[in-house]
Amino acid sequence: MTTLQIMKNAKAATQSLMLCDETKKNEILEAMAQSLLAHKEDILNANLIDLEKAMVSDVMKDRLKLND
Repeated sequence: MTTLQIMKNAKAATQSLMLCDETKKNEILEAMAQSLLAHKEDILNANLIDLEKAMVSDVMKDRLKLND
């Protein structure tokens, strides 16, 4: 999937979410939170790899580093 397609999908999702009621939005947010927790180690590991490759200052790397 290209970056452009990801951006288009995000825009479409945003438009769909605007039509949801509060209960549905809360259900979606809860599902997103659970997914992030379930994939926490993968996300943190990918972040470390990205930081190793990043050609930015140490200050910027500190801002971009994810932790628990």
